[in-house]
Amino acid sequence: MFRSGSLQPFARHLRSSSLLSALQEQPTPSPSLLLPPGPECSRLLPVVREAREAEGRLLQLDFSSLSSYLWLLRAATLALAERRECSKENGSSVRNLLYLAAAVSDFYIPNGDLPVHKIQSSEGAPSIQLQCVPKMLVPLAQQWKGESALVSFKLETDSKILVAKARKALDKYGHKLVIGNLLDTRKREVLLVFKDEMEEVRLSDAELETGVEIEEKIISRLIEIVRQL
Repeated sequence: MFRSGSLQPFARHLRSSSLLSALQEQPTPSPSLLLPPGPECSRLLPVVREAREAEGRLLQLDFSSLSSYLWLLRAATLALAERRECSKENGSSVRNLLYLAAAVSDFYIPNGDLPVHKIQSSEGAPSIQLQCVPKMLVPLAQQWKGESALVSFKLETDSKILVAKARKALDKYGHKLVIGNLLDTRKREVLLVFKDEMEEVRLSDAELETGVEIEEKIISRLIEIVRQL
């Protein structure tokens, strides 16, 4: 699930400015575009191959508002929970992992409070009253997810409160794992925070230089954890 206009798997590697500069027009025999050998082609080739391998295995659902996200998340979790129950009845072993990486804002403006027409500057600066976003982790963890494993994220800018905030979320919502990260270092290191222990996932300098992304290591470790549940 992704918000319309946000970065998406594979497509996020397509930097439009550099790609447009590298593309060449081929007018004959029919108009077409060519990406000749070079740095841009070398960078994109493995991305294209991975995207082709993922065809038929990756379902992408977009949302455009807070309400559409919450309703779509509910529908998706209920469908996955039903799939899990059906697999048990058929004697197979299917495990679901809900990986909540979308950073939903803590505050929003309800649709009923949004202006209908363009705000006129002649009327002065508008007064905006924000409302707290409903905490969907409560029904998700306690009612919707069934036996699905649930992983949420906690992003902070202050390292002194990160672990405490992550464990507070574990106590409040009753799930097993929060991935804690800091805004400045989130692409290099994260903390897997459990109720009574922590585990660090970090990229080495060599991994950073070769283009390894921390999501690869996070997902690999989460799969190991879920299989042990």
